[in-house]
Amino acid sequence: IMGGIFSTVSKAMKIYETFTLNNLPRMADYFKWGCCIAVALGYTEEDFVKAYNNNIQINQETAIENNLLAKSICILIEHETEWSGLVSDLHGKLRDYLWAEEYRLDSTFPSAPNKLLPKINEIRSDLEGVGIYVEEMKRNSSGKKVMITKR
Repeated sequence: IMGGIFSTVSKAMKIYETFTLNNLPRMADYFKWGCCIAVALGYTEEDFVKAYNNNIQINQETAIENNLLAKSICILIEHETEWSGLVSDLHGKLRDYLWAEEYRLDSTFPSAPNKLLPKINEIRSDLEGVGIYVEEMKRNSSGKKVMITKR
């Protein structure tokens, strides 16, 4: 087993020296090594990229499924393709959707409107991964506004 591991790493190191990628994603070194190891094992670069992207998608969907706030935003966007309004109104609307869906509120759902945007920022990349974008807008005399869209 160790011989196979060392052989694969040796092949990957040779490939790594000449390997170039134009558009590197997050964790670029990991991605590049993953492509080189896949090629060393007899797979193609495309095989690794497909598996890598599939894994990211699964992780984002799992993160959303396990976060009540993210789930409530997804429910909102299922009913309305775009939503815009005050953060306090969004907080109330998301709570209403959760109650209608009979979810029990937990620690992932903010207890007050002023805690909503920081919590959304924690899950922003997961939401964007499934095509949901949350944009903070300028504050007016009524309060902070936000817009949520599905692209």
